[in-house]
Amino acid sequence: MSSDGSADSEISNALSLSPVIVGLWRKRLISCGLDGLKDMPRSGKPPTCDKEATRNNILNALERLPPKGQAIWDGKALASKLGISDDKVWRVLKEKGIHLQRRRTWHVSTDPQFTEKAADRALP
Repeated sequence: MSSDGSADSEISNALSLSPVIVGLWRKRLISCGLDGLKDMPRSGKPPTCDKEATRNNILNALERLPPKGQAIWDGKALASKLGISDDKVWRVLKEKGIHLQRRRTWHVSTDPQFTEKAADRALP
């Protein structure tokens, strides 16, 4: 529409955008060509850690024994163990669909009479 000579206000009405946004895009198109319409770098602090390595560290930690005094891992314990924020831990767990409170593990008994004891307990 810009190449057809339409004004910013006409373009903004047609596309339901703010005239300021249309003007910004037009300036970027003129100064940088089509590359100017790509997403520009955003302000803010750059990431300080590798997302892939952090995710792997969290998932690997879940395979190890939880801290002494805990039966299972929780988000705070994982974050403390790995030296990262609770939020990073929970984002990774959510992304992977892992629910710590639902996590189950299998334990192997060293008791030679375990089978008999478990069978006796199962009877009403």
